[in-house]
Amino acid sequence: MSAPSSTGRLMEQLTDIAHWADMLGRRGYASTMRQARDKLAEADTLRSTQTGQRQSDNARIAQLEQENAQLREKLHEAGVKL
Repeated sequence: MSAPSSTGRLMEQLTDIAHWADMLGRRGYASTMRQARDKLAEADTLRSTQTGQRQSDNARIAQLEQENAQLREKLHEAGVKL
């Protein structure tokens, strides 16, 4: 099993802090820690989604550049000057 990411460790720590705040009767503080954990999870999910989209976009750009190069070569072979 791999070690959790720094984001994962931080989320675990926020959960632990919220638990102990509950145990000490500090409900408002516990609620704030849970909200911070939830926002961190949301940001982490968004970052992962954006990274995946960027990789997909980069692959599509590479494909289009390759197609463009092939078309330019065909035009060159046909005697068309660009």
